[in-house]
Amino acid sequence: MEKKLRLAMVGAGSRANQVIYPAFQDLEGGEFVGICDIDAQRLQETGDKYHIENRYGQQGIYGYRRMVEEQKLNLYVEKPLALNIHQARSLAELARRGGCVTQVSLQRRYTPMVKLLREECLKRGEIVHSVCEFYKYEIQDRFEARDHMMDDCVHAIDTLRWIHGCEVVDIDSTCRRIQTADINFISAVLHFENGSVGHLLNSWSSGRRIFRVEMHAPGIFVDAEHEGKGYLYAEGGCAGRGV
Repeated sequence: MEKKLRLAMVGAGSRANQVIYPAFQDLEGGEFVGICDIDAQRLQETGDKYHIENRYGQQGIYGYRRMVEEQKLNLYVEKPLALNIHQARSLAELARRGGCVTQVSLQRRYTPMVKLLREECLKRGEIVHSVCEFYKYEIQDRFEARDHMMDDCVHAIDTLRWIHGCEVVDIDSTCRRIQTADINFISAVLHFENGSVGHLLNSWSSGRRIFRVEMHAPGIFVDAEHEGKGYLYAEGGCAGRGV
């Protein structure tokens, strides 16, 4: 008998309906078994759309900690996992003690084109240095609990960690507020335990949206846009191979 992945969804907002519910609906062996949201209309509409029978409003909300600590549920969370490092480490430790999984969703490392290009680089040796740029045009104050670091910058950080394949041991960074009250420009150099470095550039004060990476290994170089095309250059050649 085929084993099913039984999914209880917490939240039925616009972003969840745009990408998260459709992705799980297409997942082979996946089954929606419950839904929870404090907004009664969203709860009803999303439950009807995806034929979810068990529905819970305000009274059904459990904190992530209780889900892991008391109910021993595997927890898959849209980023960020928590709003500070203490919360994140606490959830990870409770999951370890309970023998369950706690995972945050950061999908850039799974982009097929960029995975293929990274594999080509690694055939020549370890990544020596990399660059990850994430730009948007969004010059406006953000006063909610989740800041730019927790919202978008985590994508760039995780991508660099994936590219280098080892742990960060040191960071040099510069942050700025450009026509806003909160930080909307982040530049950093991540130093990895194998001696390689990753350069991070995130700005919400730029002219357009772009997510781009460079990967450099001995004699080979990748220049790729996750939402566009990627090019591979090797041994001094000026004509890159498109992917």
